[in-house]
Amino acid sequence: MKRIAATVAALMLTVAGALSMSGCQPADEGEWLKDIYADYFPIGTSYQSGLYDMYDDLLPHFNSMSAEFEMKWTALQPSEGNFSFTAADELLQYAQEHDMRMRGHCLVWYKALPSWVLAEGTTKEQALDRIGDHIYAVMEHYGNSVYCWDVVNEALANAPTQQQVDSGNFYRTGSEATGSECGDWYALCGVDFIKEAFRAADAARDKLGLDVKLYYNDYGLNIPAKREACLKMLRELLDEGIAIDGVGMQGHYYIGDFNMTEFENSVKAFTELGLDVQVTELDVSVYPYGPEKERYETLPESIEAIQANLYGGIFEICRRYSDPWKEGAGEVTGVTLWGLADDFTILDREPIANRKNWPLLFDEEHQPKQAYYAVTDFYSEIVNG
Repeated sequence: MKRIAATVAALMLTVAGALSMSGCQPADEGEWLKDIYADYFPIGTSYQSGLYDMYDDLLPHFNSMSAEFEMKWTALQPSEGNFSFTAADELLQYAQEHDMRMRGHCLVWYKALPSWVLAEGTTKEQALDRIGDHIYAVMEHYGNSVYCWDVVNEALANAPTQQQVDSGNFYRTGSEATGSECGDWYALCGVDFIKEAFRAADAARDKLGLDVKLYYNDYGLNIPAKREACLKMLRELLDEGIAIDGVGMQGHYYIGDFNMTEFENSVKAFTELGLDVQVTELDVSVYPYGPEKERYETLPESIEAIQANLYGGIFEICRRYSDPWKEGAGEVTGVTLWGLADDFTILDREPIANRKNWPLLFDEEHQPKQAYYAVTDFYSEIVNG
């Protein structure tokens, strides 16, 4: 067993002191999530600059922060060669003031991309050079203040079929890579844009002497066909000696169609490659995936119980794989919630969202939900013998 049993008393004293200073009263006598999971992995949250001071009561639960917008390409380099780090720097400072490390999200994405990057007439060589220049400048600026980067985000097709996986034609391109502030990297560069991004990030890490991990990040990686597509891509990179440290499994999940076995299969498959895994954008919608059918005015207790069961299972698997399950295997090194509480969530703010959702561990009053207890019950069992 991990060191938790030996450190329970110290943790409870630390947390009690923090509570007496803050006046906040989270669940289970005030234990913070980051302390409960101290022997497993960091617990993160997404944040944005407009939320300053809205969540000071909940931030002590977390020890990792992901910038929701401020570190994307369009925010950092809106025009060629002209970088704007102010908003991201302020968010980093805010994280540091709250004893949170910063997770870098993200260096290369098809969205949040200024039009100049892949403007008409851009050659493949120019595009790859722009990737290298952008990555080096950003990593140089942030150095070791960022502990890992999502180097490439969402390069795979939304939902590749098995036929696409078998043919190797499973990358995001065409209509899946168009729209406002979007660019079709694959149409111009093929898979070389992914390889160049990781090569550039590794070269910057080496030249700058950084202790930074490099991740590939995508959603739907718990679905068998997309998992297989990702594994094919990763093996190609690794076979060419391209440095990659881990996989970010975006956790935008839905009740009713989530398969816990396939989630574990993905964690095991990625770690089997020797890569670490982080769940990077975890929320659990209280509605099934697909066209709107249900609408709740308040969160039904029965639905909250289902949501809690999913959260509990996800965290249990992550705890189980927080140590390598075989020699040479990677491990789960972090879980990041995509938000802090149900009063302000991406599922309420998405353009298609026209109904209230409750996808996180804390409710609209910042009180712990059933899901909170589901991910912390194991600790209570240890504390109580």
